[in-house]
Amino acid sequence: SADYPTSGNWEGIYFNNALDGASVLDYVDLRYAGNNSSPGDAALYSSNTDLTISNSVISQSIGNYGGVRAYNAALTLTNTELYGHNYGLRATGSGVLSMTGGRVYANAIEGLRFENTATGNISGVEIFGNVTAGMNGVGTGAIVAQGNWWGSPGGPSTGDAVLGNVDYASWLTDGSTYSYYNAGGTNHTAYGLSIANVSGIPATDWGSGAYQSFSYETEANVPLTADFAGLSPSGNYRLILSYWNQDSGSSTQSAVDIDGTVIHSNFTLPTSHASQFEYRLASSSFDAGSLSIEINRSAGLRTVVTGLFLIEDSSADNVAPIVTVDTPTEGELIPVGTYRVSGTATDSTDNLELVEIGIGTGGAPFWQSVTELATDGNWFFNWPVSTQGDYQLQARAIDSAGNQSSSTLINV
Repeated sequence: SADYPTSGNWEGIYFNNALDGASVLDYVDLRYAGNNSSPGDAALYSSNTDLTISNSVISQSIGNYGGVRAYNAALTLTNTELYGHNYGLRATGSGVLSMTGGRVYANAIEGLRFENTATGNISGVEIFGNVTAGMNGVGTGAIVAQGNWWGSPGGPSTGDAVLGNVDYASWLTDGSTYSYYNAGGTNHTAYGLSIANVSGIPATDWGSGAYQSFSYETEANVPLTADFAGLSPSGNYRLILSYWNQDSGSSTQSAVDIDGTVIHSNFTLPTSHASQFEYRLASSSFDAGSLSIEINRSAGLRTVVTGLFLIEDSSADNVAPIVTVDTPTEGELIPVGTYRVSGTATDSTDNLELVEIGIGTGGAPFWQSVTELATDGNWFFNWPVSTQGDYQLQARAIDSAGNQSSSTLINV
């Protein structure tokens, strides 16, 4: 759905024999691409086309060639993030990669891979939390990768592995703090944060690879829990949860922190392959220097998670959005039928990510995404009122930094 897209929702972007030097991607956010029909089997495929990418994010895609594939193309990447793929980037043929700044992380196989005669010059890049290797030079081309962060002060020997034909003689000794938990597996990694303590039973029913194995809980009212330590109360963190569920019937899950602050509301998990979903955490979720989350299911045979990746970001936004319910008003009589609930939501940085409406009848409300959210902040929800009775309505808004707030409760 639009609220909860999954990897492979669309094919991606394809450059083929375009004019060299004329193609530029700047401040681009490219996510959830790379399905089996995508050209080059990647979210972004550049064939015989030189391409410049800067200040961009390419993430959470699927495909054998991963996030970016360069075939006989010279790519220049600056301050760009590649994560949540099988491979962050694969240079093939006579491809050339020049990359400075940015980060390559949370990829299920390798961060950067060079094949055939492809060459590369990579410096000042943070490469960490990639499962098999941070970089692999399997071809004959020269790859120089000095002055990068490999997830550990000891470099590739204790951080992300470097394989094949790569010159990495010197490296950075500090970088982003993170914690990766391979649910169902054992190859967990972290820097500056603890390895998560995750409840549940490990399993490999759907595969033993990273983001295929999983942890699960069968008891209906028992959540899966995950506890992290070592967070800075003044930091800014993002949690990437990986989900899929091949059990018969659909599986619907939500996640909250230990205080009940919503990380994500209920949605149906993907069934064909694992997909990563990322959430900015509210500062209240880790103000004591630790983070505890609970994953609950409202439908399905098992509560599952295939991976957890906690990462610190540099965003300094700690101002919660403002959200209101304008109609109905307190005490209003609502007729049976479809009623159009309305309100407003604003954010100091114009980065509203989600507005939801909670409707209850005395107990815990059931939260749903609003039907419409306009660019000016006005929102609407088409409420199907099936029976008369006493109802409570409340709206909540979440911005891209994870800050959230709720409106005044309305009784109708």
